[in-house]
Amino acid sequence: SANPDELVTERQSRSAQADDDADWGFTVRAVAVDTDGARMLARAAFSQLVGWAPSLVGRTFSKVSHDGAEPVREDTTLKPSLFFAEDDYSVRSWRA
Repeated sequence: SANPDELVTERQSRSAQADDDADWGFTVRAVAVDTDGARMLARAAFSQLVGWAPSLVGRTFSKVSHDGAEPVREDTTLKPSLFFAEDDYSVRSWRA
C-alpha cells in the first residue's frame, strides 16, 4: 500500500491523521541491457520528476527533489544479465 515515510504532526498525544503533513520518499529503478541504457533511463526519469509537483484534490505538494543515486549495478543472476540504476526522490505533502 502507498503510505508516507513519515507523518509530521505537532500533537504528540494523538496518532497521525490522514490530513497531517507527510514526507514521501520513493526509488526509481532504471533497468536496461547495458550500463549506458540504465543511465539513459535514469536521466530521463530525473528530468521528468525533479521540479514537478504531484496534484491531488485537498492536498498541496512540494516539488519533487532528488535525494541521491546508486552507481549502475549488474544483476548477474539473470541470463543474459541486466543493468540497473536506482535514484531516490522525495516530496512533501500537506492539507490544502
